[in-house]
Amino acid sequence: TGKDIKDILEQGATLSKGMIQISGLTFEYDSSKEEYARVGKVMMSDDTELDLEKEYTVATNDFLAGGQDNYVTLANFTWSDAYQAPLLRDALKDDLMAKKTYTPMEEMRAVDTAK
Repeated sequence: TGKDIKDILEQGATLSKGMIQISGLTFEYDSSKEEYARVGKVMMSDDTELDLEKEYTVATNDFLAGGQDNYVTLANFTWSDAYQAPLLRDALKDDLMAKKTYTPMEEMRAVDTAK
């Protein structure tokens, strides 16, 4: 649910293992607040706000899906392997090899409002 996603973002906002890498949404957090009470507005890529009651589809690697790095919320999910994607390393390599020039951009997916 959206609440689970927010819980995962709260874990990332503790910064205990660095910020979780995300795609498909942006969020604000305040690092000056108490841990697990830092995440504010969460916006989906279609400019709608995260609905805490709605069910969403998420993807991650097997390390985080197993609850590693204290992402215990992810360990409680029921995971499906129905989507057989290429390995991330292979997809990234293929994409980089296909481009003559790669220019990274800063997307500001996680914004610390305390700074």
